[in-house]
Amino acid sequence: MFNADQNLIEKWSPVLDHEDAPAIDDKYRKAVTARLLENQEVALREERNQRSFGDIQETAANATGSGVDNFDPILISLVRRAMPNLIAYDIAGVQPMSGPTGLIFALKSRYTTQGGTEALFDEADTDFSGAGTHEAGPTGLEGVTDADT
Repeated sequence: MFNADQNLIEKWSPVLDHEDAPAIDDKYRKAVTARLLENQEVALREERNQRSFGDIQETAANATGSGVDNFDPILISLVRRAMPNLIAYDIAGVQPMSGPTGLIFALKSRYTTQGGTEALFDEADTDFSGAGTHEAGPTGLEGVTDADT
């Protein structure tokens, strides 16, 4: 785990380890949740700053201001309760970004050369692993005699 992740986990430990929410036992899920809590805080802070400049003349004297403050506990709680329980951790790679844009890398295996067909796309190429192996029946023992064993 990176130092930045550890720092975020320490910063958000009151939320991550809150007694009313289920415990997060997996360190990776805890680090991802901490990163998303941090992203949520940054986004809410930026939105609050933008709204404070736009509401100067439009807000009545007795108004409470923008409604972003009211959503802070709800959104933080939503991230805390939902993120550790996603099935995505079990079936795919979960990589939270630290900014609004990022790069995602993927590995595509190809047969023989970079220009070759993609391996394991749609169906595996059985000829590649051995000529004639795809012609055998479901047991794979066609053509095998007692002398071969």
